[in-house]
Amino acid sequence: GRTSLGLRDGFHVPEIEIPTASGYFGQMEGSSLMVDMEERRGAIWAQSQALAAAAGGVIPEGMRQELLPEVTNLVEYPTAIMGSFAQDFLKLPKEILVMVMKKHQRYFPVEDAKTGQLLPSFVTIANGEIDEATVRGGNEAVLTARFEDADFFYKLDMQKRLSDFRPLLEGTMFQKDLGTMLDKSDRTDALVGDLAEAMGLAGAREVALQASHLSRADLATSVVTEFT
Repeated sequence: GRTSLGLRDGFHVPEIEIPTASGYFGQMEGSSLMVDMEERRGAIWAQSQALAAAAGGVIPEGMRQELLPEVTNLVEYPTAIMGSFAQDFLKLPKEILVMVMKKHQRYFPVEDAKTGQLLPSFVTIANGEIDEATVRGGNEAVLTARFEDADFFYKLDMQKRLSDFRPLLEGTMFQKDLGTMLDKSDRTDALVGDLAEAMGLAGAREVALQASHLSRADLATSVVTEFT
């Protein structure tokens, strides 16, 4: 037919009349719907980088592949919003903070363009016309709660040695016919020594065995089990 639907406004979903096929894109744009995916992708990236620059930073280039495609498909008319979080959270490892922002919240992290250090800022993409202050406040509150959880679990993990987590791999199934992750780790340990010898690296045998023994222990940490 000649009718499409616009963005939901509360309980109301407006109907959009499209007189001609040639006017489809313009008609939808006029109704706050950015149909063309590449246009939407470009708008999200440009808006996000502009906000990051205004905060003295940059969106990491890797986010163009790691997060932008997903966010592009989550919204129909993107509006980028800059948010912030407490400076104290930057004491946590960067990898944890980025994982929470990217994987759990679909936020773009903001880095210092020169040093690559995280800044206490993020960019989130809202859909359509919104109250920016309300959306910003809501997203900042959610991220703060996520970071507080991350801080708790990280500190909990740091009370133990990495080797203490290895026995806990017994509780994680690798494959029903191949056993647990601990079984897999034991099989790796059994192979490493002979492989070092076969490769002419006998001098590295002990170090390789130590590395193998700990190689999957992190999978049993609270940070990994709770946030991945």
